Amino acid sequence: MELKLRGESRPRLAARAFAAFAEDLLHDGTTALAQAWLAEAGRRRDDGARDDVRAGLAAAYVHVQTPEQQLAALSGLARLFRDDHAWDSRARLLDRLDRTSPDLAAPEIAPLRVDAALARRDLAAVRALRSADAPTLAVADALAGATATVHRDVSIVEVADDHVLARWGGSRRRTRCVAPRPRGAPR
Repeated sequence: MELKLRGESRPRLAARAFAAFAEDLLHDGTTALAQAWLAEAGRRRDDGARDDVRAGLAAAYVHVQTPEQQLAALSGLARLFRDDHAWDSRARLLDRLDRTSPDLAAPEIAPLRVDAALARRDLAAVRALRSADAPTLAVADALAGATATVHRDVSIVEVADDHVLARWGGSRRRTRCVAPRPRGAPR
């Protein structure tokens, strides 16, 4: 396929060049095709086209040829789901990763597993993973014995040396709750 250069912007030319490459059957089943989809997803992310990023990462996953490419595609999708607060989609993706490639328990995936456990409010899983950052682990440890509360719409949480203050409610009338600061809780 011949591309015309005259009168085309660089982004449009890049998109056409990529499309020509991706559609060429000579590239089907090659590591170059999966790598091209990963690069295209990166370009689309830079353009702010989130749906196109998702499509690019999914296409990369379909064409992966190496474990590294699989990890790049799946971790990219998992991060995108995290950023979009698509908790169920991310959980399904991590479950699929566990079933299909348990050997891909790479360090890049560990924080995504912690995020998924936090989204499920599964503090026991966060504590069991022990791969979260220190403040997250301290909060999970401190909340291990916590129970549900009737308080909703907590707007401010202040942590002092010896207590924690939570405030909720509208701007006119705020309710407060003061509790002892758990040992190890971040400030």
